[in-house]
Amino acid sequence: MSGSDWEEVKRLAADFQRAQLSASSQRLTERNCIEVVAKLIELKLLDVIFTNNGKEYITPQQLIKEIRDEIFVRGGRINLVELAESLNVDLSQVTARATEIERSDAGVNIVLGQLIDKTYTHRVAEEINDHLIAHGQVSIGDLTRQYDLPSEYLLSLVEKNLGKVIFAKQDKEDHRLFFTEAFVARNKCIVRGALTAITQPTTLTAILSQCGIEKKDFLVAFDSLHESKQIAGILSNRQSNTCLFIPHVYSKAQSEWVNNFYKQNGYLGVLAQILPSVFDVTDGEEILKTALKNCGATSATQIFCNSYLVTDQFLQHLMKPVNEELVHKKAEQAVVSGAYQQAQIELRNSKNTSSKVDNEEEKFDKRDERRRKAAVGKAGGGAQGRETKTKSAKKKHQKNRVEESDSEDEVSVKKQEANRLLQIINNEEIKPILLREQSFQDEELEEFVNEIAAYVLPIVNKSAIAEAQQIFESRVVSDTQSRRKLHSELQEKINMLMNDIRLYEKGLKQFPVKDTQTQLTKYLLKTIGTDIVNGIFSFVAQENCTQHDNVKELTVEMRQKICSEIGKELRDPLSKLNKTLVGNSLEEFMSILESVLSSIDLVIRKPDKKKDRPQMLAHKQVLLQQMMNSDDPALVLHLATLVIFQCATQSMLHASGRFVSTVLQFLRSHLSEDDYQVLQKFHDMVLKLLTLKEEDNQIEEIEKALRENMTAVKNIANNYKKSTNKDEKAS
Repeated sequence: MSGSDWEEVKRLAADFQRAQLSASSQRLTERNCIEVVAKLIELKLLDVIFTNNGKEYITPQQLIKEIRDEIFVRGGRINLVELAESLNVDLSQVTARATEIERSDAGVNIVLGQLIDKTYTHRVAEEINDHLIAHGQVSIGDLTRQYDLPSEYLLSLVEKNLGKVIFAKQDKEDHRLFFTEAFVARNKCIVRGALTAITQPTTLTAILSQCGIEKKDFLVAFDSLHESKQIAGILSNRQSNTCLFIPHVYSKAQSEWVNNFYKQNGYLGVLAQILPSVFDVTDGEEILKTALKNCGATSATQIFCNSYLVTDQFLQHLMKPVNEELVHKKAEQAVVSGAYQQAQIELRNSKNTSSKVDNEEEKFDKRDERRRKAAVGKAGGGAQGRETKTKSAKKKHQKNRVEESDSEDEVSVKKQEANRLLQIINNEEIKPILLREQSFQDEELEEFVNEIAAYVLPIVNKSAIAEAQQIFESRVVSDTQSRRKLHSELQEKINMLMNDIRLYEKGLKQFPVKDTQTQLTKYLLKTIGTDIVNGIFSFVAQENCTQHDNVKELTVEMRQKICSEIGKELRDPLSKLNKTLVGNSLEEFMSILESVLSSIDLVIRKPDKKKDRPQMLAHKQVLLQQMMNSDDPALVLHLATLVIFQCATQSMLHASGRFVSTVLQFLRSHLSEDDYQVLQKFHDMVLKLLTLKEEDNQIEEIEKALRENMTAVKNIANNYKKSTNKDEKAS
């Protein structure tokens, strides 16, 4: 409304007043007044509010003034409904004016349809503070019930007035609880006195009944005292009904006893008296596991008999003498006896069985799939046919599945049995060593010792298996090196003997008589040939770990036995080679020998004829040396004939003493008549000496004659050599 309009209203009002004060002939009727006011309201020249009965008008400013007056009269708090009834104005008009008051005045609020000003809130704050002084604490819930106001509004009111009107502290855990310092101090004194007197674990219920305070007040006082380190103890399970106060003096005494026992013995039995009567040993074990997990000691501590704690350090202490006295000893015995090797073989066999079962399972799955497809195809279009075949297939499938499951179980059992076969150390060997421990002397600890032994056994046995493996591998390495050396030595020996046979074969072919060649060939096979074959058979026996792998001198029967114990790929050629020793063909022997040597990876060197002459000269030198050093007439004659034969024919001869007569007869054309007669006479005396009996009187005379002629025989061999050298030089 503008200023001019308002002035017009004032003039009209003045005219209206004058009209009322004038004589009755100039006064307006009530109806006219109503029409005038209605016209002014219609022209928006007048802003008034009708009362509920419509007989009175009131301006908004007047309504606001009357509302403020009512608030003051009612003590700062009034319900808007009651206010509307008191002012005889519509509730909507009162609510609108109250909202304007709330916006314009920061000390006035509308709360749940009630108009509240700052005088009321200040009085409420003072009342709360008085309550705190009287009772020490107050909760928002109590204030809500007392003042019939929202808890959030009251909480905000108290928080705003803390330290100003309300002198209290707000609970850290329950923000809707407030208490005074004096209340806390009083509770702290009560709690501190009660807890200081406790020397053993006590339930919180008993403490509260003794102190006469609420649980929440107790916890507030306890937290404050515990934070300032005025209480020597802790609360366990504080949120449950089984909450306990455990004083430090009790924990310290118990801890000292436990630590002393633990340090002294290396293990600890849980005391049954610290567990409730409803708990059994299994519950105690679960408690121990949880405690160890919480303190991070699970990996360094073991639990035995549900109630004994044992450190790994103590277990290592117990295992040390077991390792020192049993592990190496039993591991070596297992390797020497062959138990370790046998267990490894059976373990490999079990793995092969498992692989075979897997293959069978795969084959079965494929067959089963084919059968089911075939069954569906044969059933035709009828539903009954398909159902019948399907059921049949299912039954077969289930049956085979059961068999398959049984096979898998058998494989699993075989694997376990293979592992158990390698039980190098047993409990009965461990227990006596464990019982030497001083702390195990008590008979009541027998079950505990048994569990310790059962725990230690797999660890120690694993160490023994590892030790056995090292011993076995070291022996394998040693055997490998030995076999390589044997292989090299045998290869060198056989090549040398084969070359000797080649040179000796050239010598025996000097004899014109076929029978003589045959006899010398048989002797060559019987001696040098047998040496070669025995070397080969011994090598094969060691490679195949037969019963004759350590026999040095092999008989024909032994060689046949070795053939029966080896694989077929070597059995046939070795059998043929063994048979050639009783034959009379060097060609056959050498041919089969080369085939056998190739089968066992022995390399045959190609003969080097350049080395033949040095070898022959060395051979003669050996024969001469033996002859000159010998005093045996028969041996001297034997060696002399061999030397003369080699010098005369430029070939070596391998012959025994019984061939001396034949060789002398062959050499007659290569000797002078005098030399031949000397050798023949010496030969006859040797034969006569060998045929005489010990009591014959001629023995001494013959022996004397042989000694006298021995030098002449040796000189013939030496001189023949020299003359041969001269002839060679002349030629």
